[in-house]
Amino acid sequence: MYGKRNGSLGISFTRFINNAIPNLAADPHRFDHIPKLGQDMLYAHQLAAQHSGAPYSLDERSFFVGGICDNESVSRKVFRKLTDAGILDGSACVDTRNLDGKKFAHQVAVLSVSRQRDLVNLLFWWEEECQRLRKLISEEKELSESIDNVLQHGQDGRDDTDEQQLLERLRFEREKVRMRIRQRPSERRDDIENGTDGLYAEAHGANAGRSHSVPATTYQPGVARITDLPAYHP
Repeated sequence: MYGKRNGSLGISFTRFINNAIPNLAADPHRFDHIPKLGQDMLYAHQLAAQHSGAPYSLDERSFFVGGICDNESVSRKVFRKLTDAGILDGSACVDTRNLDGKKFAHQVAVLSVSRQRDLVNLLFWWEEECQRLRKLISEEKELSESIDNVLQHGQDGRDDTDEQQLLERLRFEREKVRMRIRQRPSERRDDIENGTDGLYAEAHGANAGRSHSVPATTYQPGVARITDLPAYHP
């Protein structure tokens, strides 16, 4: 794995499959690619899930929704096989450390070689998505706590104007995080994911703040707003 600029971890699918699952590496198709539709469908499915452990824990329908299996019956079989192999832990969260290249093809023999390759890609991708989600949910919680603290206790040494500006900035940051949680993979912008969008400065003036991580929540002509950016509402 390798570190990304947004704090999450990435995985080299090519290196993994070459080293761990040689028979899949021989497949002529690309194995570092997952169709955006499958990503979007699974992401939406996980955000809408009501079971314990959601949105991180997969369920028996996840592989059907994600386009790995053609029907729910096969999806249930794959779910059970991955659980038995420890690739899905006791909470049905992905743990790719237990993916054994020598046994994997046999464990999911119900799938074709091409679908096995897609499954490997999806497992690593979803593990990375969970890291992103945990980070964002943690950020949202911290921002909400900071907002509550300012509302309840104020900020020592700040006048009312400074306090209102601080609250505006914190709420702006929180709304940006919530937007990123809602967005499906195909809707994301690289500059927003990497914190280089500069939307806060555009909305509030060059000297209003130094963070580049949040979009505007109030309208100004020609300035991007939360509602101008794509968002998914589960």
